[in-house]
Amino acid sequence: MGFVKGTLVFFLASFLLIALIFGNLALTLSLSIGQENFQENLVENIAKAVAENTETDEQIDSNLAVFQENCANNTEINLELNGTKISIPCEKAKEGSEAVIKESVNDILFETEPDKNIECDNSINCFLKYKGILFSEEAKNYWSKMFYFSLVVVFLIILGMFFLVEERLSLPISVGIITIISSLPFFIINLILPAFKISFLKPISILFSQSYFVFSLMLATGIILVSLGLGIKFFKMGYKISEMFERKQNKKKEMQE
Repeated sequence: MGFVKGTLVFFLASFLLIALIFGNLALTLSLSIGQENFQENLVENIAKAVAENTETDEQIDSNLAVFQENCANNTEINLELNGTKISIPCEKAKEGSEAVIKESVNDILFETEPDKNIECDNSINCFLKYKGILFSEEAKNYWSKMFYFSLVVVFLIILGMFFLVEERLSLPISVGIITIISSLPFFIINLILPAFKISFLKPISILFSQSYFVFSLMLATGIILVSLGLGIKFFKMGYKISEMFERKQNKKKEMQE
């Protein structure tokens, strides 16, 4: 293989690894967001993180009497957080600060439509501006599309490698090894997921809850490709050995004649 071809194959192999890792990430997020009870678990985890790392629950407790007064003539309480209006049903307000925080988180994540012109000038506004990338049905569909897009990119890269490499029968082995390598970050993520359950990192464990499944899927795919490549090589080798014996036998017959 010439220097130019070798360099191109190296870059294509690197791009293949990047495309596979991105595809694995997209699949992980898509599957995690698509799980049953995702919304409920996410709200609960974020609410706990807010209560543990801020004084929000104490502030709500101190204002519960005011909330209950407002509920005498209304069915809901309207709060404002960094310019974002949140509506809390009075029945939730009566349950205490934990229920109010949960309802507020649910409202911000899944009910409130952020202003399209909102500026990312503080943590809450930044969250509202970009929450659709991670916490919605649209996010699930978006990451699913990104996964399929990455599959197309992977196919094109492998096609390019097929036309560049000299030993094409070795291509499944190379692609299989790269696929196995691309799965390893998600095994590591799965190992450190318990650490994500500490305080404010809890929501991350929900978003990456399917990392082990993706790791297993890609690992199995890589092993199958490597096995396929080795099988083809052994089949070719066996065919060559068989052909060599046939030639020897034919020569012996010719000499005897």
